[in-house]
This record gives sequence, C-alpha cells and structure tokens, in this order.
Amino acid sequence: MSRSNLYRLFEDGGGVAGYIQRERLLEARAVLSNPSTARPIAAIAGDLCFADASSFSRAFKREFGYAPSEARSAVLAGVELGASRKNRGPSSGAHFGHLLRGF
Repeated sequence: MSRSNLYRLFEDGGGVAGYIQRERLLEARAVLSNPSTARPIAAIAGDLCFADASSFSRAFKREFGYAPSEARSAVLAGVELGASRKNRGPSSGAHFGHLLRGF
C-alpha cells in the first residue's frame, strides 16, 4: 500500500497520527482501569510516549470525557465510568488489519 493510500484511509478519522494517539489513549485507559496498577499517571503517560503529563491529561479528557485521575479514582472506588469515547474515524472498534482488508 502506498503512503498516500494509507493516509487516505485514515483521513476521515483525523489521520494516521490521530489513529495512533487514540490507540495509545485506549492503552492508557486499560492500564488505569487495572486496580492493581499503582504507577503514577505521569509515568504511564511517559511509557506511552506523551510529551508530558499535562498534554496526556488533556488528550485523555478530550477523548473520553473524564480525566485520567478520575478514571483511576473510579476504578479504586469500584465505579465503572462509561466508555464515552467519541466515535471518530477508523479506531471505533476496528483493528488495523480489518481496515486494510476493507480498503
């Protein structure tokens, strides 16, 4: 697949970079949803290649509608936060392989 075809495939969902960021945010939410994870939020952000904790927190809140600290607090309290993930682009449940097969 050419690079231009790849970019065209992802253009409606914010591009390739948007897809990658959403996947990193989904991973962050999974880590924060694990009650046995005690790593600081800043360390989780660093592990997932965010520049700093504040940019990670802003992106997380923009994507899910709640802050990473709220996600962690809810898990520790036994409360499930809704998956208020915005339905944007290819990452809405689709895996990369499925996207390519549909192209």
